[in-house]
Amino acid sequence: MTEFIMRCSATALVLLSLIARTEPASARQLSDFKVSEQVVLQCVETAERASGSGKADQVRDCIGRETETCLSVMGTGGPSDSEVLCASSETAAWYEISKKAYAALLASVAKEDKAKPKGTQPALPALHEAHKKWEAAAGDDCIVARLRSEQGIPGVAASARCWRDKHAERALLYRRWLRGAAY
Repeated sequence: MTEFIMRCSATALVLLSLIARTEPASARQLSDFKVSEQVVLQCVETAERASGSGKADQVRDCIGRETETCLSVMGTGGPSDSEVLCASSETAAWYEISKKAYAALLASVAKEDKAKPKGTQPALPALHEAHKKWEAAAGDDCIVARLRSEQGIPGVAASARCWRDKHAERALLYRRWLRGAAY
């Protein structure tokens, strides 16, 4: 967890340095747009309800939607400080959704483990370990995304999109598990 926090902190420092380099008017406009966790969650819940009618991929369509909305408000094209800030704002929303889903899943799995017959392998330690390994792997993936892209803002934008997608996918997985799906 500490390594994960350090990676997130390093990404935040890079983002803050980019914000500091933007023109004051641009920074004000960008900071005015904040992706709402509720808007993202509403998209997810609507898509989850629809997934019973054969539209399972509709849930994934929620990923990146608010980044695109932000970019259309900002009126930019291509990698830019706007892209970094818009993707990072959506990442924050997905992070909160993921964190809440993980907490609920921990409670649910702990309850399930208590109800299991004696001698049955508990799932809670495996869930803890899987989450810890996911954090490390997600960080590594996003480092690769940044390094494979151009230097400067395009690389940071790739990393921001990566973090958004990683948190979103994990949030969706935890929500599936909470609904009782095996995967």
